[in-house]
Amino acid sequence: MGVGGLRIRVASSEVCSGCRLCEIVCSLYHLGEVNPRLAAIHVVKDDLGTSMNNPRVCLQCKDKTCLKGEEVDEKAEMSAFIWPVGRAQKCPYGALHVHNGQAYHCDLCGGDPRCVQVCTTGAIAVAGKEDGHGKVREREGS
Repeated sequence: MGVGGLRIRVASSEVCSGCRLCEIVCSLYHLGEVNPRLAAIHVVKDDLGTSMNNPRVCLQCKDKTCLKGEEVDEKAEMSAFIWPVGRAQKCPYGALHVHNGQAYHCDLCGGDPRCVQVCTTGAIAVAGKEDGHGKVREREGS
């Protein structure tokens, strides 16, 4: 899991409008520039099939296949935004975007993902935060 047990939950492709605000706010928040190629979340459109938009982002999976074979501090690495490109090749979900020899990893913005804040359709949400009673609550985009 990610920061504080959080992860990004991606709804079905039918919910995503393809506006790409998530990509814009990700690069702006982390790198100070509007450049969707430098975002950890990417909207992939199936132009030849369903024409649906599919947000792709690190699933913060338990196995951490991307870190296998490396002697690293897992917690510190999960908090990093830019990763070595080799980790993207190990991700079984294809969730790490690569640009100019660097992999972009969702660090959950330190626990308050900006992409969720700007998602007007609720296609992405925060999942995995307990409500104090042991139940997982989700906060969808505004």
